[in-house]
Amino acid sequence: MRRLWYAALLFSLPVQAATTRFAEFNTFASLEKGRLVGVTLTARGELTLAPAVHKLAELGEPLVWSLVADARGNLYVGTGNEGKIFRIGRDGTTAQVFDAEEPEVYALAVAPDGTLYVAPSPGGKIFAVSPAGEAVLVATLPCSYVWSLALDAGGALYAATGEKAGLYRVARTAAPELVFAPTQIHLRSMVAASGGTFFTGSSKSGYLYRVTGDGKAFTLYDAAVEELHALALAPGAAVYAAGLLESGQRAEQQGEQAVPADEEREEVQEVVLPPARITPSGAPRATGAVVYAIDLEGNATELWRSQRECVLALAVTGSGEVVAGSSEKGKLLVIRRGEEATVLTTVDGEQVTAILPDPGNALYVATSHPGRVFRVGPEQEQVGTYESEVIDAKVVAQWGQVRWKAVGEPSLMRLYTRSGNTKEPDGTWSPWSRPYLHAEGEQVESPPARFLQWKAELRRGGSEAATVSRVSIAYRQKNLPPEVSGITVLPPGEYYAPPRDGRDEGQQGEADRTPRGLRMPRQLGKSEPRAGWRTASWRFSDPNDDYLLFSLSYRRVGAKSWRRLVTDLDNSYYSWDSRLIPDGEYELQVEASDAPSNAEGEALKGSRLSEPFVVDNTGPQVAPSRWDKRAGKAVVEVRDQWSVLQRVECALDAGTWMVLQPRDGVLDARQEVFEVQLKLAPGEEKELVIRAVDAVGNVGFGYMTVRGE
Repeated sequence: MRRLWYAALLFSLPVQAATTRFAEFNTFASLEKGRLVGVTLTARGELTLAPAVHKLAELGEPLVWSLVADARGNLYVGTGNEGKIFRIGRDGTTAQVFDAEEPEVYALAVAPDGTLYVAPSPGGKIFAVSPAGEAVLVATLPCSYVWSLALDAGGALYAATGEKAGLYRVARTAAPELVFAPTQIHLRSMVAASGGTFFTGSSKSGYLYRVTGDGKAFTLYDAAVEELHALALAPGAAVYAAGLLESGQRAEQQGEQAVPADEEREEVQEVVLPPARITPSGAPRATGAVVYAIDLEGNATELWRSQRECVLALAVTGSGEVVAGSSEKGKLLVIRRGEEATVLTTVDGEQVTAILPDPGNALYVATSHPGRVFRVGPEQEQVGTYESEVIDAKVVAQWGQVRWKAVGEPSLMRLYTRSGNTKEPDGTWSPWSRPYLHAEGEQVESPPARFLQWKAELRRGGSEAATVSRVSIAYRQKNLPPEVSGITVLPPGEYYAPPRDGRDEGQQGEADRTPRGLRMPRQLGKSEPRAGWRTASWRFSDPNDDYLLFSLSYRRVGAKSWRRLVTDLDNSYYSWDSRLIPDGEYELQVEASDAPSNAEGEALKGSRLSEPFVVDNTGPQVAPSRWDKRAGKAVVEVRDQWSVLQRVECALDAGTWMVLQPRDGVLDARQEVFEVQLKLAPGEEKELVIRAVDAVGNVGFGYMTVRGE
């Protein structure tokens, strides 16, 4: 079976013809856009069962900003946009314990005695809420926002604020004490370390400060981000920091559009993370994020970066894993050094905005849009499903075999497919197929269509669970004819050398790997002037992205039959000597064939006609001239069959050329009459030469002898 799989991999390498193609799902990047339900996507591109997810509370609020737990295991949840605080008991009951006048609750902290500290924003107020639900105003800080609350080992409360930025020590029996006042606008995040030390991240520059309880501050790291909005501490090892690369608000101020460079065809996800100037109406968009590991000496390692999604929450588990909450699809990421992020699982919410590790190796996870709270783990899911990103064959396709690599008992894994002709699966798609059971290859039973999606169902059997990777689906597009467009016939006298094909120079490997022909138009080659030569160029496309060969034919305008100019041309321009055909008005037909990429009898053609163009390789005719002796002038008629006259000159006895103007004063026709006034002495005789040049550069001459009276 392994040999069969490796053979499939060989055939699944990128092919260069519109015959059989393969949709490959064998890396993290190719799988991450799918939908995971109870499934983990590892950094190595493997699908396996995830930790179990249990929904604890549906809060009825759009946003969750903060999540803490007391010593008894009760959870407290700070929400927006109505400033409500909820308690979720160990028995699963949910109750509202505080309702602030302010709209957002970004910061919560719980003291050892069960007192809950609440800092609603804006306004700078801090309340103490007893276990019985009694609320007391503890302090009003001179700021707009309280972003984070933390207690030191002795139970003293600290607050990190913004507008104005500061780190405050807050006591219930004394006025707040400003411990540290940075030059930044905000202290956006904070974690407490041992020995009364705090780490705090700033905005609008991403500084990580280390601050001791007596107010001594040190900038541990200057990150190349706009703000450090989430921190997590690995005791004695490192500070993990999530930074926002640039907010949509700042980009707008700079006259830029906040759209990630690698996602030009997708809308940017709306992020609920508050920037420096949050308003209750919502947060502007953000462009990308980065996660750092920063040791206690200030040495930083970039662990993860994305231009598409943001990390809105960070936590370190008891086993030392760094877990991040994503702004996309409710994803929980595990971030490790030197790897892609693992998608640990997904929860049913748009963005993960708070994570709280549990001593029992579970994670409490809160989402926004809508506001929900979940417990993740420590037990594992029994069943999980993965739905792939939709495969777009570009045109209607016939589906071939599906193959995959699986580890574990085959009965624990099933794979299904469905197909349709709409970009998003809907009621017009085919139903899911029967389960495919044989990883070495089975014929896809979904009907021919432009789009296909596959689904993997993973199960657990005792201590064993299935792991799936390397899914490959073969398909063959319905062949459609190529299209030729934009034929241009260049002016006379322009010759372009054909391109050199390396396969003609002994590079047989290239010739074996790709068919002869073109998939994209070529740029015009090296040019040189050549009398009588013409060049045509054209654009083309093929719905199947096939290799194409071209044939050119010509005919006189009004004629019925075509004459072949060239066949089987693997170029998108062609130069020919037009002196080999008679002067006249012609049409050019360019015909494209996809024969190099299709079996005999299945190739199709497409063609297009050029606009009429003139072939003119004959110079103007200078008609017999009349010499009027009495008036002393020569009357000359010049005509050209196909082209407008461009210049007419005369000379006497091989002397200097003199420009002539036609009798009507404007040289703009194919036939003109000229009068040449000459002053000759009686009996004086000279030779008059007329030279005429047409618009394409052809030259004609006429001669006459003149004698004075």
